[in-house]
Amino acid sequence: MMEFEQLQKAYEAVELLKTLDLPVSDEQLTAIADLEKKYLRESVIPNIKNNLEPFFSSFINNIKMTIDFSPEEGLITSIIGENRPTFIESVNDSHVEGRERTKYAIDGGTPLNKRRFVLEVVRKYVEAHPGITIDELERVFPSRLSNSPLNGVVRTYESVVNRIKTQPDLQKRFLLEPEELITLSDGTKVTIYNQWGRAFSQFLQVAQKFHNVECFE
Repeated sequence: MMEFEQLQKAYEAVELLKTLDLPVSDEQLTAIADLEKKYLRESVIPNIKNNLEPFFSSFINNIKMTIDFSPEEGLITSIIGENRPTFIESVNDSHVEGRERTKYAIDGGTPLNKRRFVLEVVRKYVEAHPGITIDELERVFPSRLSNSPLNGVVRTYESVVNRIKTQPDLQKRFLLEPEELITLSDGTKVTIYNQWGRAFSQFLQVAQKFHNVECFE
């Protein structure tokens, strides 16, 4: 799939720049956003039409549809009918059975869903290392742990807000409420990416280096 391959290469290029401590320009981010739009227009919409139309006739009156995207799995469309199971289709023909309900507790604490678990792990690390900078934090929690190398695990609040101006959908992909932000000692506000799928296992391995983690199905 040409568009998806181009997106993957673009994400990999951004990740390489970050690994080399080189800046990612607004022009590069805009180019990636344009690729994502092209991918939606030329691959996703046809996929929705071909794969999901058969479901419409059976629960057209009680239907809820969600659309999500990750560099690894492509765009995932979910249809939920009242009193019916969740059907999930992805453009690369990956199939999963539904949302995972597993929760994770840190050092005997309250079980948390994935996004809250990631937030708490990063927050605790910052508390334990009060002088840490954003660059150091990104090295502890590198972008490759995320479903999206472009969005990574941690990003400055300022950089995400600037990207939202041209990519409004990012607003629901980061934890942006005041109580969800982490403030570093130099005043930098940090936000956490909140889209976690199969890549979560990679983050979990890092978290287990710092904490005793219990899983609750």
